[in-house]
Amino acid sequence: YMHAVVSRDYLQSQGYSEQMVTLGDSGCRPTVTAREVIFNIPYSGCGTTREV
Repeated sequence: YMHAVVSRDYLQSQGYSEQMVTLGDSGCRPTVTAREVIFNIPYSGCGTTREV
């Protein structure tokens, strides 16, 4: 899987909140901690596509 981590402070500095960060598949939700928004995105799910 892919592991994507975004700082909540960074999101706020860009005018976003953790509720605004989503993937194309609404069923793939992040884990939100006090400091970070964390996505664990499977290669075969959450709308992931491969390009070669």
